[in-house]
Amino acid sequence: MLPVEVTNEGLSVTRWPFEVDVHLPQGFSPTALPEDCETRGGRLVTCTLPRGMLRLDRVGVLVRTHAEPGVQPGYHYGEAVLRSPEDTDRRDNRQPFRFLVR
Repeated sequence: MLPVEVTNEGLSVTRWPFEVDVHLPQGFSPTALPEDCETRGGRLVTCTLPRGMLRLDRVGVLVRTHAEPGVQPGYHYGEAVLRSPEDTDRRDNRQPFRFLVR
């Protein structure tokens, strides 16, 4: 299970919906998605989050995943990327994550 959290660090309330793209590592796939998320191309999950987030509010979604048969033990890396039309500072829009397979 992968918790994806977003905090509005802007100066005001968000006026537009925004999207978070979750790029799962090779060998992983989503098993269950919240209603505001969809899968695109197997390992890419896009979640659309509503407008109206107050400054410093945090919102999250849980993306349930599983490792495909044959995934090697060790760390496997992915990335979550925020996309918003009103975001003026894109330097903090990427967040790496990792899964550990034992």
